[in-house]
Amino acid sequence: MTSTARFRKARPWLAVGLITLLAGPTIYAVVWASPPPAVGKLVATSLLYPPPTRTLRFSHKKHPPGDFECTQCHTKAASSSSAADSLIPSKKACLDCHDEAAVPKGFGAAGKTDNKKCRKCHTRFNLKGFPVASRWPKSRVRFTHQLHIKKKIKCQKCHVGIGKSGYGGKLHLPRMALCQGCHDGKPKSPPSRCTTCHERTAGGRMRISYPEGKLKPGSSLPDLEHGPTFRKNHKTAARARKGDCYQCHQQATCLRCHGGIRKPASIHLGNYILRHGKDARANRSRCNSCHTRQSFCRSCHRRTKVARSNKKSPYRLPGIRKFHGSNWASSTSRGSALNRHATHARRNVGVCVSCHTESDCVRCHGRRRVGGLGRSPHGPGFRYSRRCKVLLRKNRRSCLKCHGFRDPLMTLCR
Repeated sequence: MTSTARFRKARPWLAVGLITLLAGPTIYAVVWASPPPAVGKLVATSLLYPPPTRTLRFSHKKHPPGDFECTQCHTKAASSSSAADSLIPSKKACLDCHDEAAVPKGFGAAGKTDNKKCRKCHTRFNLKGFPVASRWPKSRVRFTHQLHIKKKIKCQKCHVGIGKSGYGGKLHLPRMALCQGCHDGKPKSPPSRCTTCHERTAGGRMRISYPEGKLKPGSSLPDLEHGPTFRKNHKTAARARKGDCYQCHQQATCLRCHGGIRKPASIHLGNYILRHGKDARANRSRCNSCHTRQSFCRSCHRRTKVARSNKKSPYRLPGIRKFHGSNWASSTSRGSALNRHATHARRNVGVCVSCHTESDCVRCHGRRRVGGLGRSPHGPGFRYSRRCKVLLRKNRRSCLKCHGFRDPLMTLCR
């Protein structure tokens, strides 16, 4: 086989290796975030349960709860009153059954680094042949195993599917929806305040800021879920569940936007400046709750020369407006090349109505009997079409704006 043929045969594997090398951190994140298929919904958030660095092989499936008591290996669970306690089985707990894993006397000295037995459970070793310890970050929740064990609550009720899992990591730690099965806020149920399970700040509120990011309510609290639009549409939740909001936020958080000093620009979409006029005319009081008409609206209109009071405004010029540039609108020609506004109006009339009203359109498109120039916005054959009849039947008012009452053309669409 020639070198070229060998290269072509190995090329797919080289591509896989290159992708793995370049995307190593991404693939690692996917592996840690992706659970076994049977427990796909039990992966805990990395903010509350930081991913560990495992150097051990362990399968709960080979140690099923029917054959072993959980406390037989996790000996400290019955007395643990904090989620920060390390409940990982000690070496002694493993040696009660796996006595063959005992470290031989003198192990680690020169010539005595045969760790074949150790490799049954350990995956990483230092230069002397000793196993490298795993790192298990502390969980960022408040929980007491001692109390739950005294209440006769089975471990599998919170750690769902742990007995069938081949994993020994943090994939089976309980999520909020599972906790709410007992902490449901009913009179005789356990406490359901946020700080019952979540860490507190010095002020007694729930801790939401961590080095990796901020903790936000998810789908387990549908009324309070901080989705993409929550910042703009949170008023309903704030009025109905103000007490829940104050468990995380202070009043100063609300006043940053509602105090009238500083307004976040992200409250509106990126192109909102092109179509805000429609909303301003429909509900000016809502705009005034954040903006002052004199200093905010008028100053902007003057700077952009769209205010009618501005001496240099194109709206003070007689005849056709020149604000949009040449060939935007023509009162004498019906060609699309000289009436570019028609294409933009059909594409997004919402932008047009930010500045213009119906009377601006009727001025050219209205029939002469209503004071217009009679320039029809409809295409050829429209008066005999089915669309004409449908539009007349659905909204007669729009037709009357340009045609007026008793227009002979109106009878052709009936």
